[in-house]
Amino acid sequence: MRVVAENILTALDANLVVPFLVDPGNAHLNGIGAVARSEPGVDIEPLEIFHKVAIGLTDERSIAVTAFREKKPIIAEDVREDHHAKQWLARLTGTRSAIAVPIMRDRESLGGIVVGDSRLRRFTSQEVEIVSEWTDKLEEAWFEK
Repeated sequence: MRVVAENILTALDANLVVPFLVDPGNAHLNGIGAVARSEPGVDIEPLEIFHKVAIGLTDERSIAVTAFREKKPIIAEDVREDHHAKQWLARLTGTRSAIAVPIMRDRESLGGIVVGDSRLRRFTSQEVEIVSEWTDKLEEAWFEK
């Protein structure tokens, strides 16, 4: 998972990649780590929180949950203004713009990947496709026979 996150981080020139997996028994998306690029003024030590964070599948203020439930990528150009964004996580990580892409298998969401950037920007359709390709590769690797 770390290799995938590092590849996405580099390809999108972003600051943060956080993969999530669903825990259907508890109805949560669980963070399974994070990969971050050091940024002036942003302490990346708190990123350990992503090994513990669990976001309820009914949470309306999470782009990860929204992408998971809607089964499509969600782009937040400015997380400070986006009603889907978790403001405390954005502040903690210095994220201004983000994208969340679900990890899918047989039209069912398994989790997702959130990419954050400290710059205010709009992720392009090509960048969405890059993250989608990596989520497809993850799904294939997990269910390889």
